Amino acid sequence: MKRTSSPVRKYDFIYWSSPVEGQTLYDLSPTTRFDKFYKYDPSIGNWVIINNGAETMQKGKGYIARAPNAFSETVPAPFATQFVGKPNNGPVNIPVIKSAIDNTNLIGNPYPSAIDAKLFLNDAANANLLGGTVYLWTHATAIAPVPGSHTSAYSSEDYAAYNSIGGVKTNAESTIFKGKIAAGQSFFVEALTSGTAVFKNSMRVKTENMQFFKDHPNPTDANQPDSDNRFWLNLTNDQGAFKQTLIGYANGATDGYDQKFDGLMMNANSYVNFYSIVEDKNLVIQGRALPFNNSQIVALGYSATASGSFTISLDSFDGLFTNKSIYLVDKLSDARHNLKDGTYIFTTAAGTFDQRFEVHFADETLATQPQVAIGNETIVLSKDQNIHIQSTATLETVTVYDLNGKLLFTAKNIGMNDFTTGVLNVPSQVVLVAVKSSLGTATKKVLL
Repeated sequence: MKRTSSPVRKYDFIYWSSPVEGQTLYDLSPTTRFDKFYKYDPSIGNWVIINNGAETMQKGKGYIARAPNAFSETVPAPFATQFVGKPNNGPVNIPVIKSAIDNTNLIGNPYPSAIDAKLFLNDAANANLLGGTVYLWTHATAIAPVPGSHTSAYSSEDYAAYNSIGGVKTNAESTIFKGKIAAGQSFFVEALTSGTAVFKNSMRVKTENMQFFKDHPNPTDANQPDSDNRFWLNLTNDQGAFKQTLIGYANGATDGYDQKFDGLMMNANSYVNFYSIVEDKNLVIQGRALPFNNSQIVALGYSATASGSFTISLDSFDGLFTNKSIYLVDKLSDARHNLKDGTYIFTTAAGTFDQRFEVHFADETLATQPQVAIGNETIVLSKDQNIHIQSTATLETVTVYDLNGKLLFTAKNIGMNDFTTGVLNVPSQVVLVAVKSSLGTATKKVLL
């Protein structure tokens, strides 16, 4: 069986799995440097060298091999190879390990045909054993120096993630992985416990065997996602940084963390990361519950190794988001931007920032009490879900509503000039604070 990778450079690694019996890594790539064949061991959380590629490839196990030594360091080229042996067929069992150190396992398609990732992940034998996301290395970016060191590293933006919600791009030019894992392809999965994962003939598909790594014969078709209720956000800059995150709504998902619908961020040596946040987990793909609630908030986080100007944009959307606004709220600048109107540009220092951005869906306007200006006589501040009101006049009542008009807090007969609500214990969101004092009544929108 002949396989051709997408273009690679000398120092790029290709993730392999054998569709035939008796294949060695050396025979797969005989001109790869002798010490650049590896398998992954979760029990030690590290790669293990297979000297000279002498190991026979186990059915269903994943391996990696660097590109041939004669390849250019800068100019990528396709690598063509072949598997020779009896084709694998029927059930294939592969052990997976959850250790105290790591629970990610490198396994692979054992068949000479594509398999459907959803059928594999949702099979009764695998559903409670594996996390609901697969991660495929696409070597979209070259190895690069690590700032402030004398070493180089690969970027985690090269892992394409896919689960029941959908897939994400790894760079601006790549295609969305469609969930059909090609012959010869290995991938990472998360083990929820140690056990045996199972591949079956029923997971095989007769077509769509060409999306090997990031290659696809028809990029236009590959970019068309399945119809669902999703939107994709991109974080980019002028130097070529790219990270995409996906938020989608599905039956069976919850607004908490779900193994089946939420994909954890693969996070190693990346120049930039961009993710949504649920229960202190950073997600590249987040599944949320249906029916959709217009007042909900999606928390976003990002990290960058250098300061500068970045852009957040709406890549695409489908389903219920076709006719719905998607607002990006910047809590640092108190800006609220409809991403359907264009990109949002901001500056940042280097570091990790998990409190700055949120996605909102509700319109900013709210028909409640008429607003009466008090000028500079009253100041309303918000911090750590407390609302603090300072006034030159005696405060009588303070009332807090969400943007759907739901009452969140009220206090009457205050009789003082300085008042704090205390922790409101509601999700971070835009709220409307109505203040009545001896000077009159005013309303103000604030971010909790």
